[in-house]
Amino acid sequence: MRQILLILPTDSLKGGAETVLHLIAKELATDSDTQITVAFLTGRVYHGWDRLGELPNVSLIFTQSQSVWRGMPKLILNLIRLRGRKFDICFTSHTDMTGVAGLLKRLHLLSIQTLVARESCSVFLRYKRPPLRFRIHHALGYPAVNLLICQTQTMKEQFIKGAPQLAKRIQAIEVLPNPIDLAQISDAAQKSVQTCLSPSYRYIVAAGRLIPIKGYDLLIKAFSLLHKESQFEDTRLVILGEGASRQPLETLIQELQLEYVVELRGNVENVYPYFRQATLCVVSSLLEGFPNVLLQMMSQCDRVVSTLCAGGIDTIDGVLTCPPNQVSSLYEVMKESLEEESAAENRPLFNRELNERSITLFMQKMNALIDRLK
Repeated sequence: MRQILLILPTDSLKGGAETVLHLIAKELATDSDTQITVAFLTGRVYHGWDRLGELPNVSLIFTQSQSVWRGMPKLILNLIRLRGRKFDICFTSHTDMTGVAGLLKRLHLLSIQTLVARESCSVFLRYKRPPLRFRIHHALGYPAVNLLICQTQTMKEQFIKGAPQLAKRIQAIEVLPNPIDLAQISDAAQKSVQTCLSPSYRYIVAAGRLIPIKGYDLLIKAFSLLHKESQFEDTRLVILGEGASRQPLETLIQELQLEYVVELRGNVENVYPYFRQATLCVVSSLLEGFPNVLLQMMSQCDRVVSTLCAGGIDTIDGVLTCPPNQVSSLYEVMKESLEEESAAENRPLFNRELNERSITLFMQKMNALIDRLK
């Protein structure tokens, strides 16, 4: 029986990195001859993996810690307890988890034949100098990586340029665009969800954690310019998500006198009905590895605008783009999208892009890359 190990910080499915590993595990679990072990840094908090954990060939291991920092020693201990098992493949998608897996592999405290690490962010673009913990993980764990998967060509290039000596020690660095589960999206989109979006207005919808790098302050300012124009008085802005930036964003909304037309809706379990009812969906981020929410928006809405916050966005047909961190540019491209009489021609373009990113094709491509390492 093939043995697979996945290592994650939490059991949340809110982040793109966690979602991709969940898709991989879900796809692998369809093979009864594959045993999957998933180790978490924290305790069971979000319950995002509970249904998958009910399968007979899937085991979930938690640390019972509520803190990612306090959970690290317990995670390492849990992994060392697995040293008697030989894992054919270990998947990670966070720098910290890759560092831990790689170090234990190098010390022969964890038996891993092939360590497959997916980069979750363009660390050398995000930071002038990566945080100390990143540099420690790069030095101690990353040399054991067999296959480093980058979401875009830009991500691959920044890694090789930022850590040229480390890149030479990794067996292979390849680009593999993020996958998407079309069946799961279809099921979620068809569920009856009360969004409270009135048919009297045109809604602009964004979604993601309320943190500075998502650029929601810029989006609110751009919307303020848009809403002042008479032809856009019927527009409303709804931002789905929660985070540390809520208070500053609420203050900004008040300062711009947008309390009645901009809403911070908070965490939403099912975003797809919101995207489906939106007139326009927007990604306003300053920098991303690749925004999975962009693909989710494309699955439901025919008008999608995104900043060029990651490599590969400029190649997606039908998505209107602008430079990041520019209020005026974001305003102009949002206006351009809303002024289009019809965006129906974008639907076949979006569907083609999404079909090319199906989890089935992703797994086929990844397995081919793994086979090339042998």
